[in-house]
Amino acid sequence: MVDWNSLLAYNTVKVVKVRDWRLGSMHYLFQLCIFLYVVCYAVVLERGFMFKEQIVGGSVTLNSLPPFPGSAQKKNASELTYCCDEGDNTCVQNVSVLPCIYWDNLQAEYPPASNVEMAISTRVTVTPQTAPDGCSWSSWDESCEWTNGAAQDLFVANAESFTIRIRHGVHGQQVNKEGLSTGPHAIPGRLVDSDGDAVLRTWPDNDAPYPNQGAERSGDIISVAEFLTAVDLDMDTVTTDSDGDPTNARYDGINILVSINYEMTGVSGSGLQYTYIPRLLSDLEYKIEEPQILGSANEREILNRHAVRLIFVQTGELGSFDFTSLLITMVTALGLLAVANTLTNLMMANVLDMRDLYKWHTMEVSEDISAVAKMDPATFKTKMDVVKHELKAGSGRFKSISASSSKVIHAIRICAMHLLSTPTSLLCIGSTHQGFIELQCDCQCFWYLRDKCRNCVPFAA
Repeated sequence: MVDWNSLLAYNTVKVVKVRDWRLGSMHYLFQLCIFLYVVCYAVVLERGFMFKEQIVGGSVTLNSLPPFPGSAQKKNASELTYCCDEGDNTCVQNVSVLPCIYWDNLQAEYPPASNVEMAISTRVTVTPQTAPDGCSWSSWDESCEWTNGAAQDLFVANAESFTIRIRHGVHGQQVNKEGLSTGPHAIPGRLVDSDGDAVLRTWPDNDAPYPNQGAERSGDIISVAEFLTAVDLDMDTVTTDSDGDPTNARYDGINILVSINYEMTGVSGSGLQYTYIPRLLSDLEYKIEEPQILGSANEREILNRHAVRLIFVQTGELGSFDFTSLLITMVTALGLLAVANTLTNLMMANVLDMRDLYKWHTMEVSEDISAVAKMDPATFKTKMDVVKHELKAGSGRFKSISASSSKVIHAIRICAMHLLSTPTSLLCIGSTHQGFIELQCDCQCFWYLRDKCRNCVPFAA
């Protein structure tokens, strides 16, 4: 007949309740810290209930404009410390002072802006070149070579006063959420410094000196000077290059990486905003050469440009509520709760002054069974059957007095296991007194309780 109680038995762990307020307080403190971490940080701050999608790209459109005529940003050469009159013999030309040229956005913006970067020229070296007669782009052979004329260095006046209009947007691939910087549904934005500590501009901005920065936005308008302020750079501060020669950012050009970081707002993450975070790529100049064909087919100019180059990168994440993500977060939390038990057990067993008593109540140590392991299988089975028979109903050669304590019962079983390797039977009498077990037995049987054994009396089988 099938023993269904044994076949379908339920296995579970045995719990020891240690009645000590110190351990309980410590355990609840650990659990409280884990609870606060899971709820306040993992679920609320990190939005562990959302499916999140990293932004890998979007749309960025860039346009530039020079300072408006008559505006305070458009200054004459006499007002600019880096400009001098080319015919002024008292002007000493160096990396800080050069003749200036006035360019509009079509001249200063080279190469033409793409959807990721824009460069506004700050210095240009103009080198005229001529080719022998009969040489042109359509009739060029191995004898044709360009001959350089006298080069001229020029600063572009008011380069930092150029403004850039930035229109950008993103849309999730898996998350149905969109963020735009233009139109009536434009999301809020801001410009911060490279450390992210100071907010320099916000959008919508009805007080900005530029048009259409309020509710009906046509794009964020930011000057080159504002980007320079964000990275804490003065283009006229003289430094030294890798060769030890004096230079500055206006002379060599610079690269600024501008991250457009999109982030969700509110506890539910339903809102969206973006942040411009400019960062200077240190010790990295920017230059590019542009050939310009003149009126004659054998004449051209090479414009060696140095510029403030702005590189735009869209980053951040979009998200929406997802039950699976919430379930993963909660399962992780349950796993962390086990850490509270582990920490409490470590403190209980190794740190607190009553650790020996805690071990006595929470730990059971078996007898050394190395002798049993050396028995042949037939002998082991025979002796084991005898032990099982004697242990039934608490009768036979093993008797337990006041055996309500699990330690007493465990002690009797250890004595029984000892019978497997010795011909002498043992009388094991157990009782509880002030949390300890008093035993009458063969002390070799209880080597780990030798100091607790009293009146050890073996008797004949």
